[in-house]
Amino acid sequence: MAEGSKANKKGISRRDFIKGTGLAVGVVAISSTVLGVACKPTQTPVSTPNSTPTPPPTTTQPGAVTTPPVTTTGTPPAQVVPVAENVHFTVDGNAVAVKIKDWWTLNYVLREVLGMQGPVKYSCDEGICGMCTVIMNGKPQLSCMTLAAECEGVKISTTAGLRDAKTGKLHPIQQGFINESGFMCGFCTTGQIMAAKVLLDNNPNPTLDDVKEALSGNLCLCGGYELIQKSVLNAATLLKGG
Repeated sequence: MAEGSKANKKGISRRDFIKGTGLAVGVVAISSTVLGVACKPTQTPVSTPNSTPTPPPTTTQPGAVTTPPVTTTGTPPAQVVPVAENVHFTVDGNAVAVKIKDWWTLNYVLREVLGMQGPVKYSCDEGICGMCTVIMNGKPQLSCMTLAAECEGVKISTTAGLRDAKTGKLHPIQQGFINESGFMCGFCTTGQIMAAKVLLDNNPNPTLDDVKEALSGNLCLCGGYELIQKSVLNAATLLKGG
């Protein structure tokens, strides 16, 4: 430091002093060595995108069973859905035999196979609205929720069988809906009538609450519930000769 101070007093700059000692040269040499080592490229294997690795050689022991490799290419064969045997049931007193497929619903068979689009409606197809209601063995049944394969030997009734076949006279329930204007667009009317028939077959003297409960599973998109309920009560009166 004393020599450095003397050098400075003689007009030599600190930069020239350090340069004269050779320190700057050493720093550059060291830095170059370090950078050279750090930047030295490493040898990595070159992989070709389309190259296929060679499997290691295998040896087969005497008597060993070899399994062929599993391939994932190709399309599996299409499943063949069998067609069921004829299903026998009655619709409005008429015996029918229908060859069905396993997934066909009763609603599909009645409408699309037997052509009963008028007396049997198709709406939500989820068992919510009740518009597809028919009577099966004396009970209201959602035809969209019933597989046709389940209908062997059952008795099914729709509004098509309510009118008197000989005289053409309407059933009292049908007449009750006319008397009290129990339909607007008419789309839910067939299901409402079938649910009402089951009620009146089992309870000829229903109260208003009885009617509401019996028809609680049948929706009316027009909102004519009060008129529908009055129609059922009027039908009860007509059935008793009133």
